[in-house]
Amino acid sequence: MPPHGGQSPGFMDLVAVLAEPIAFLLGDAQLPDGQSAQDLPRARLHIDLLAVLQEKTRGNVSEQETAVLEDLLAQLRMRYVEKSGN
Repeated sequence: MPPHGGQSPGFMDLVAVLAEPIAFLLGDAQLPDGQSAQDLPRARLHIDLLAVLQEKTRGNVSEQETAVLEDLLAQLRMRYVEKSGN
């Protein structure tokens, strides 16, 4: 049964699912129990997966979807570099 009141998931839903854990993995958000889940290698993996999605869907998504993903990746990459020092 499709989520969202009968609507099928879309491209931005996929982006959101892939991006959701990154704040936790970068240590920018705490788990519900107050613990940190910082794991920079896994954060990098999720960022890289978003980049694969960007590459594989180039030219097949709307301009708005392209812009949102590009902006998200730029922000996440910057935050990763700040956290990792790389």
